[in-house]
Amino acid sequence: MKQKITKVLLVDDDPAMNYVNEFFIKHYQFCDNVVVEQYPEDALEKMKKWAKTPEELPHLILLDLNMPVLSGYQLAQAFYREIPIHLINNIVVYILSSADISRDIEESMKLPFVKGYLPKPLKIEDLEKVFNN
Repeated sequence: MKQKITKVLLVDDDPAMNYVNEFFIKHYQFCDNVVVEQYPEDALEKMKKWAKTPEELPHLILLDLNMPVLSGYQLAQAFYREIPIHLINNIVVYILSSADISRDIEESMKLPFVKGYLPKPLKIEDLEKVFNN
């Protein structure tokens, strides 16, 4: 039986995109608990804190690929290094990008917990697939 997604971590350096994506997720009642982080390094710290109390971890991470300081790919790698494997394997991660950077997307998809890629801006149909599969 599939676990219901009750918490989402949205990591994107674009505040306008965060606003739109959070609005869609909540407005269409996919999930009420959406935590938004604009800075990838803050998202990593939050994940490490939540890992100490695993029920605090999100069920879904929507991760922008192109961000300063840490790219989405680098952040996903950091999650893999910093979060115990038995915890990170219970989280579904989707890479988001407005650009088709195929090499970075391909590298991200090699990480075992990355389940897919979604183009930005998010569409309702894409969210339905993520939340209903």
